[in-house]
Formats: sequence, C-alpha cells, structure tokens
Amino acid sequence: MALLMMLSGCVSLSDRTLSGVWGHWQHGSKDRAIALAGGEVERYVEGNDLRMSEVERVARDALKSLEETPIVDGRTTRRPTPGDLLARGPFELAREVRADLRSGSAVAVLRALHTVGSLGLKRYALDVLGVIYRPEPYEGGDSFWGEASGPLRSVAIKWAALESLKKLAL
Repeated sequence: MALLMMLSGCVSLSDRTLSGVWGHWQHGSKDRAIALAGGEVERYVEGNDLRMSEVERVARDALKSLEETPIVDGRTTRRPTPGDLLARGPFELAREVRADLRSGSAVAVLRALHTVGSLGLKRYALDVLGVIYRPEPYEGGDSFWGEASGPLRSVAIKWAALESLKKLAL
C-alpha cells in the first residue's frame, strides 16, 4: 500500500501514457502535456545512459544539417509544377507529413518534425506525441547522423519532437 501511495504522488501512472498526455493536450492543459512528455524524454535519456546535453547537441546538429543538406528522395527530385500539385490533390502534404511522422526512418521523422514545428501545424500534435512515446528505435540515415549511436539518434529525435510540441503550444 505504501508503494502505491508513493507511485501516485505527483503523477498518476495513466498520465504518463500517450493517451493521458493527449487528454491533457486536448483539454487545454498544454503545459502539463509538455511537462509529462518532457519527463518521458528524460526517462529515455536516463534509460539509455545518455547525457541530455549530448542529446540536445546531436538533435541541433541534425536539424542544422537538415536545413543545409538537400535530401533527394522520390519527392524532392525536382520542383513540382502547378499541374503536379493539382493532380496530387489538396491533402497530399498532410498524408506525406503524417506518413513521415509515423515511419521508422530517422531522417524522414526529423524532416517532418521540423516542418510541423516551423509551420506551427497544430493538427499534428498527436503524431508528434507519438514520436516521443514510440518504443521502437529509429533507423537509417547513418551518414546524416554522423557518429551518433542508434539509441542516441532515437532519443535525439524524441527531444526534437518535444521542441516541436513546445512550438505547437504557442
């Protein structure tokens, strides 16, 4: 019983889940949701024996590289014409951003987080929270991330998601 009382101290266990944090966000307690999501990022940092300063440095360096390095994939081989945009329809960007946020690709997720945070696309808040609460590691983009280990890369993405979430709360 004493253990139960200690665990229920400041944060209920249901608050620490994705659905609990999303509930706070939806009901206007954005600061509380950000604090709980930040606690989740800190748990990943501690669980992987990382330092927060190292996580922040890797995430900032990756975001800077993202802005400076053209990433060529199927969508960025050439500038779309107005006809291309009309043919794809008005919801294609939404589908692409959501697909990238839900993917396991480290670079695609970081690119989508940067887009969502920079443009203040609040409709993606749940997907951004999903990045923070995703238990599986992010893969790929080894040359883009430099010497960062897999766990460091994954936690850096979670930190970037938390920063994007903070921008969405403004």
